[in-house]
Amino acid sequence: AQQLRELILANRNDPNYGVQPLQALAELDPHRSGYQDQLARLAQRYPDALLYDNLVVLWATAIPDRAQRAAKLLACIQRFPTGDALPEAMFELADLEVQAFGSGDEARRNAGIARMREIAARFGQTCWGKRAAERLRILEPKQGSTTRAVSP
Repeated sequence: AQQLRELILANRNDPNYGVQPLQALAELDPHRSGYQDQLARLAQRYPDALLYDNLVVLWATAIPDRAQRAAKLLACIQRFPTGDALPEAMFELADLEVQAFGSGDEARRNAGIARMREIAARFGQTCWGKRAAERLRILEPKQGSTTRAVSP
């Protein structure tokens, strides 16, 4: 809910289109076949809209191949360094990097953890900052803390 609220607040007052791009996005179903192509068409339809960076990031996150998805998310981070979609692109890329744990690529995993820290620090009040902070609590439990079972 917070993610949707932030998306709406950041993009609802588009000087050229009003809420039309948001309404068009709301009509899409991410679970249906062709979702990625629909996002691409929306981005082409509204290339100068406030929502454009969000559409491109959503498109990148819909790429099935992990390596291609990571490359496109990195490109989004570089292309939209001040857009409201930046924390989402950073989080999605960090999530992919952190998942490299089983691959033996510790450098990539550590880069993902560092990116999560940056998201939590820079965007702490956003849904992405909160998700990053939660993920860090899981990835980096405090030293010396004990885990105990709690009875219901």
